[in-house]
Amino acid sequence: MMSKWKYARLFFFIFLLSAACGGNDHEIRIVSLSTTHSEILVELEAEERLVAVDMYTELKSSENIQRIDAFLVSLDEVLQLRPTHVIMAFPNDKLRKELIRRNIQVHLLPPARNLETVYSQIIAVSVIVGEEEKAGKIVSQMKEEVGIIIKEIKPSGKRIYHELGYSYGIYSVNDNSLVGSFYKVLGYRNIITGIGSKNKDGYPQVLEEVVIQKDPEIIVIGHRDTLRNEIGNRPSWKGITAVREGKIFYIDENLANNWGVSSVELLRTIAIETGALVPSQEKNKDSNIWQIYIVVISCLMLIMRRKVIIKEKT
Repeated sequence: MMSKWKYARLFFFIFLLSAACGGNDHEIRIVSLSTTHSEILVELEAEERLVAVDMYTELKSSENIQRIDAFLVSLDEVLQLRPTHVIMAFPNDKLRKELIRRNIQVHLLPPARNLETVYSQIIAVSVIVGEEEKAGKIVSQMKEEVGIIIKEIKPSGKRIYHELGYSYGIYSVNDNSLVGSFYKVLGYRNIITGIGSKNKDGYPQVLEEVVIQKDPEIIVIGHRDTLRNEIGNRPSWKGITAVREGKIFYIDENLANNWGVSSVELLRTIAIETGALVPSQEKNKDSNIWQIYIVVISCLMLIMRRKVIIKEKT
């Protein structure tokens, strides 16, 4: 009887120790305050580990996953979800310290500055859920696709301007941001290069006069805004080359503002929209047209030659 009680106490101790250490992989409960990293978890097929996500994450099935406001969330809201891990994309020191004090693991993964940071964050998220092998395959595929895009691009050296926001101040990207690094790779001259931000995060606020003075040849808009703020409705912008020539391109806000597994899609979209990359279908179409031209011209030359021969014989 004593032996059974002894083993019972031992098993109870092991259970408590396991719980204190966070348990096994199946007990991982993640509150993700970042759309980007929620998307990474979905891509890793670890959606069942999510107990809450921010308002903008697209989920295949959200039956058991709560929605929370990543910017207004309180400590009590997070604690009620009983997470083992909390992922943040933007600093919240007060919340972070309180969570750590309660033995909850906090992972701060700020906006990526380049593709290498994107890859490392995908791996970092995969470690939390034990899906490193799957993450390795995703990263390898992304690198392969990026390599193909870079090989096919035609750098033009044109002046480009990317707008993140307008209503509450004009915000753009410099070379310290992911999108800024894309423009460098694609061979554009980002007119915001050299303009720093207060937080040194790659997203500086710029004056309208600066954009007008630097006269971009291409403008890319990565935000949803009211009609009165559309480029064509800004009187002082009408003299800008991109506006006069209609070289204004709009990119989906979620795609433009997130990083992670969608980064290659973002790079490809920017490259195609701005003309740095010609889609393979169009290339094939152009190639087919030229082939038709060659065949037609060859046939015409043969016909003319035959007529000449017949004429000479007669």
